[in-house]
Amino acid sequence: MAKSLRSKGKLRSKSIKRKEVFQKIEDSRKERIFEKLSKDDKKPEEDTKMEEDKKISTSGWRPSRKQQYKKKQASKRSKSLKF
Repeated sequence: MAKSLRSKGKLRSKSIKRKEVFQKIEDSRKERIFEKLSKDDKKPEEDTKMEEDKKISTSGWRPSRKQQYKKKQASKRSKSLKF
């Protein structure tokens, strides 16, 4: 008879795997990521300065999708040939 995934034995073995096997893999992954970030530490600072200089205006009128669709359809109609 098959055991459920919620049975005590299955839960216990999953937690042991999580702590012993997968924890080592996760720690080594975090260490590699930390090393990469520490090498490229100066680059993100330069990028953030450039992004701060650019200002995007959010004030003013912006067209809705319906109006964009109507404008596109109107341009398609004007391109058709009339005899």
